[in-house]
Amino acid sequence: MLQSFAREAGATLRVADTLARWGGEEFLLLMPDTRLDEALAVLDRIAARIGAMRIDAVDPLLAVAFSAGVTASRPLERFDEAISRADAAMYRAKANGRNCVLAA
Repeated sequence: MLQSFAREAGATLRVADTLARWGGEEFLLLMPDTRLDEALAVLDRIAARIGAMRIDAVDPLLAVAFSAGVTASRPLERFDEAISRADAAMYRAKANGRNCVLAA
């Protein structure tokens, strides 16, 4: 499942973007020189691909949920602070019923 997710998500990214497993079932996407509205558009494309994804080896009727939190780094902000804000937005997305992308 994680490999399928990474393949589908990675197909929407630019060369400069970095997608990495961040732990468990979470991934971190770094998009340098990207405005928040541009990042939201990319995550919407990823969500559409993931929503259409089927894992026949597991269950052909299984629908994959995708929730994401996104943020733009602030001037002089530490990396861990930006990650924390994005993480909080992701948990709000999950609490809102999943399958959504929220900005921090």
